[in-house]
Amino acid sequence: MATFMECIKHKKQISPAILRSEGVHAIGVGYANPQKPSQGACIITYIDKSVTTRKQSSMASSIRARLGVPARIPVIFERVGRFQHHAAKPLNQTRIRPVPGGVSISSDAPIAGTAGIIVTNFPQPKHLYVFSNKHVLVPERPGATNSTFQPGVLDRGRARINRIGKLFQYAEPVADINYIDAALAKPRRNQLLDPRYLLGNTGQKIIVPGHLISCCVGMNLIKTGRTTGFRRGNIRSVHTDVLVDGEEVFLDQIVVTRHRKVVGRSGDSGSVWLQDQDHFAAAVEYAGTTDGRISVCFPFHWVSQVFGVRVAVPTPDGGFRAGVVKGRMNRPDCTRPLTNAQLNQIRVINAS
Repeated sequence: MATFMECIKHKKQISPAILRSEGVHAIGVGYANPQKPSQGACIITYIDKSVTTRKQSSMASSIRARLGVPARIPVIFERVGRFQHHAAKPLNQTRIRPVPGGVSISSDAPIAGTAGIIVTNFPQPKHLYVFSNKHVLVPERPGATNSTFQPGVLDRGRARINRIGKLFQYAEPVADINYIDAALAKPRRNQLLDPRYLLGNTGQKIIVPGHLISCCVGMNLIKTGRTTGFRRGNIRSVHTDVLVDGEEVFLDQIVVTRHRKVVGRSGDSGSVWLQDQDHFAAAVEYAGTTDGRISVCFPFHWVSQVFGVRVAVPTPDGGFRAGVVKGRMNRPDCTRPLTNAQLNQIRVINAS
């Protein structure tokens, strides 16, 4: 039986070579049998549905013979669609004021994503911000403004009345290695934002009391996304190196699935997965497979580290405070905080 530590060690050694192989989309670490965790860990290689059985066998042989993964380390292959950013197809979404987490949002560009969650600066909470993905809040088209719209532009949100604020900060990788896809938008005034989370299409808004430091294999999650609405998921693997859109490499990511059911679609980018049992923020979705059955995420705690923010929590007097932080797990089947060296690979850009 292989341990998570053994699998992580070998995954790190072979990941660069594996991700260069045609038909490979990601490689991570999870349970060999999710229904029987006692059977230990394995390396999971996510390959394209088009890969032939013969080529899969060749990959397996190469992992053993050429890359040196010993026989005691299980290596399994899961067939998936290509990983791509979940940035948006036009679906009608509503205008909601004040703006909670889980609703349609975008930059001044023809896209729409999800306003993941409302956050505040820490340790002295004074301002509220909308957190979402960089590719949702930072416009790519020439001549675009830094305006933020709710609902998003693809949801007919470009009218002046739907402008809630503008881009505030976003994260950029120093080199070609990515850890997060993240940005903050600042409202014209705090009162435009609601530090709660919309629970699907019920209209119910819940309080997110804070965020988790670690996300672990097997954790049950829930989320609201702009396109798919309310969804449930389960963490299939962590320490997963992912190739997004065939070219961008993201390291140590989280893969969320749900018994072959759809967990994310285009437009769900930026949505924040919550731990099911207590609604603590856990992971941020930014990409997924074309069939919608896999959500690719990074830990929300990394957002807190990079931007110096916490989940915003409403107070009885109509104000807000910073949420609590809990759940650090020094276990190999869980995510870890970014190290100082990793944080130095991320630049925070202040929008003009």
